[in-house]
Amino acid sequence: MSDQPARLEKLLKDYAAAKTKLQGLQDVASSHALLLNRIVELLRTGGVKGPDLAQNVESYLSGALTQLQRDLLAACDERDNLKEKLAEHGVSVED
Repeated sequence: MSDQPARLEKLLKDYAAAKTKLQGLQDVASSHALLLNRIVELLRTGGVKGPDLAQNVESYLSGALTQLQRDLLAACDERDNLKEKLAEHGVSVED
């Protein structure tokens, strides 16, 4: 008796979870885009100045935003790897 159906079911569940995780990260990225737009507008208009702003922006860009980028790339890789494994079993899924 083959455990192929069980493996396929697990791959499908893992793919669905990876896709959901990626969608959640994309939602977070959208909120970060709004924040970045506000930062750019503040910098362009000179609305807020000083070392505190520069330090906070630098910290944000090198911290939270960089981590989000890493998380998005990892989630895309995970989804793509699972999609390939499913294709090897003859299953086609949409992104």
